[in-house]
Amino acid sequence: MSKGVLLEEEHRVTVTHELAARQRYIYLPVDVPAFAAELHVSYEVNGNARIDIGAFEPCDGGIPTIEAFRGWSGSARSEFCISRHVATHGYLPGAVVPGRWQIILGLYVVEGECEIVVKVRVTRRSVKCGGGKRDLGVELDDARREAHEIPGVLELASANPLEDRGWLRGDFHCHTDHSNDSEHPMSVATAVAVAEALKLDFLAISDHNTSSQWREVEALSDLTHVKLIRAEEVTTYRGHFNVFEPARVVDFRTDSDVGVGEIISGASSKMALVSINHPKRVGPPWEYGIPKGATAIEAWQAPWFWMNWESIGLWSRLLDEGHRLTAIGGSDIHDLYARPGHTMGTPTTWVLPDGPGVEGILAGVRRGSCMISEAPSSALLTLEVQDPSGRWAPGCGAAVEFDQPLRVRLIGEVRDLSLCLRWSATEKEWLAHDGEEVLEIRPIGDETKWLRAELWALGDAGEADASRRLVAVTNPVFSTGNSR
Repeated sequence: MSKGVLLEEEHRVTVTHELAARQRYIYLPVDVPAFAAELHVSYEVNGNARIDIGAFEPCDGGIPTIEAFRGWSGSARSEFCISRHVATHGYLPGAVVPGRWQIILGLYVVEGECEIVVKVRVTRRSVKCGGGKRDLGVELDDARREAHEIPGVLELASANPLEDRGWLRGDFHCHTDHSNDSEHPMSVATAVAVAEALKLDFLAISDHNTSSQWREVEALSDLTHVKLIRAEEVTTYRGHFNVFEPARVVDFRTDSDVGVGEIISGASSKMALVSINHPKRVGPPWEYGIPKGATAIEAWQAPWFWMNWESIGLWSRLLDEGHRLTAIGGSDIHDLYARPGHTMGTPTTWVLPDGPGVEGILAGVRRGSCMISEAPSSALLTLEVQDPSGRWAPGCGAAVEFDQPLRVRLIGEVRDLSLCLRWSATEKEWLAHDGEEVLEIRPIGDETKWLRAELWALGDAGEADASRRLVAVTNPVFSTGNSR
């Protein structure tokens, strides 16, 4: 063994498709000796399989608890290291404490049989991690100079037309190099700089099964006007969900309805906000039921033609069933250069906050005071209701008597767009608007439980389907008999 190396070992594991169907995760014990400065792990997969990897530090009991979690890189990296001051993105730096560590392998996809070879090296000093203290302020300044050269940013940037009415706009789903699952992953500083260039008011940075990006998010929050939301995309093998502002990293090790329900209920009970992500075939899909504790649904992820009619349709059916899930949108952007037309803010979520800061934004989502547009600069629309004094007020998420009039307010270049009122998954009405700014409407039918407004770019057929484009959608107004 080389000088300074405390432990060097190799683990070989054979897994089959049948094993992966029964057991999603397996653990490899690594007994780390005293005086360790760095843990370095590399692995390779021989066979047709996609295997994820992560690490837990020592803890009492058998299967490690989430409190002992030190990080996750999925299948995006072939190696990682952890040391006191520096760690691979996706992992938390800190002491390499002596005791039994556990390397977790996630059996995501296994076709037939494959062999996984894991090599572990523990040293007295940091060799692989390297690095030093980073100046995030300098990184942000550099990223700001480059942001306007990123495709699509200048074209989509525009002033907020609803700023004087208190509405904020942003993106609820963005990844960085702490996920690292793209050809050109962006740093947290780059994500912030692009949000600034797009004139967004808030941005949620939600990397897969990790909290390692939160330190940078918190540090950069003091250097930007953009309200940065700490988030985690909890990535299970039957569906993903975002947790916004959790107290700590959220466990992902389940693929049962009961398990995911317990995880979501636990997170929401600690005042975090939970959103079901991209429930559509190309999501990947959501294969669970609708758990108690979920507040929102990512009804629009990435550009419209990524099969978002499926997730919008599911949201409509859930509203019909009495679920009060607030629709939000997120670009789910991993790579700013990968696909023309897909960048941060596609789509954009608009929120009327219920208080200051990030807490106020999330409170606005809980209340349902949101709408979605295809981009920061595109046309959009709002619903308005009358308060007891007869004054018109924002209506998204409100509960009213449906015998009173409502208003739709159109914003931006809307003359060539079609206005639709929808009050169930199957019932709707197209309205002529001739480009007016405000239209007064009345809900249709005594049995109406909810009503929302949509803007469409339609073809000659004058009907919405997968070949035509949704431009904007509001969250519903509810009848008082269907209030939260």
